[in-house]
Amino acid sequence: LLSIRATLLKQQALEKGSEGELDEAYDILQQAISESDPDDTEILELALDFAYRELGNLEDAVNYANAILLQTPENRSVRTKRGWTYYYLSRYEEALADFEE
Repeated sequence: LLSIRATLLKQQALEKGSEGELDEAYDILQQAISESDPDDTEILELALDFAYRELGNLEDAVNYANAILLQTPENRSVRTKRGWTYYYLSRYEEALADFEE
């Protein structure tokens, strides 16, 4: 039941985002994360992309990437996104470490 609710919230967030209601979409995504299965990284990845691309909230993007990589350390896509996020935060050594790994 929990993952069904999280999935519905994710869909609602996507709809709000497509309507240009970015802050509301982000709030809904955060609620979806709190109600999702902790092993499900799909919603975290969506939040990472949303925080990074739509809102420019780079610190949140790093936090989401870290949470995903704790569960799936081999996730190259997320590691690369985190590397670019570190780069834009002027955290060059951390960015380089992600790009080299």
